Parts: sequence; C-alpha cells; structure tokens
Amino acid sequence: MTVAPHRLDECFPASALVENQRTLDRYLVEAVGTFGLVLTVGVAMCSRAPFATVAIGAVLMVLIYAGGCRVGAHFNPAVTLAAALWGRIPFSEAAACWL
Repeated sequence: MTVAPHRLDECFPASALVENQRTLDRYLVEAVGTFGLVLTVGVAMCSRAPFATVAIGAVLMVLIYAGGCRVGAHFNPAVTLAAALWGRIPFSEAAACWL
C-alpha cells in the first residue's frame, strides 16, 4: 500500500537516519504525546482530585491539537489499531507506533 505525498513532505529535507524526515517526526510526536497522556492519567488518578477526568481530557485535547494536525498522531494504541484495520495506515506503521 502506498501513501500519497503530504504537503509537509516538501518542507523537510531527506535525512540519513530515516528515509523520510516526516517519519521521524511522526514517531517523536507519538512518543512525547503518549508519555504526556500516561503521565497525566497517572498523576490525576493518584491525586484523587474530583476533576481528574477533566484534566485528562484537557491534556488529550491539547496533544491532539498540537500533534495531530502535523503528523496525525493517535496517542492511543486502540485508535492506531482501528486506523490500521480500516486501512488508513499500513500495519507496518501501526506496529512501529506500538513499539
């Protein structure tokens, strides 16, 4: 399955580390976003604050607005699985996001 070129691919020069700089950006945003979400959930649940769910939702909203429009980050393995099953992303990219 081939993926259509993205408008942001023109902005980033090719790198020797990855075949496409956007791939490195995608994995970096996914890792940072997942870390932020897991950290927020852990702190909110341990603090037993009454509005912990609002904090989790607010952080997830900010992460999606910050990283989702740039690289299409999912921040949730279940969303990545659903996107792979629907054919939105190849299974090789989904497996790389899960690692």
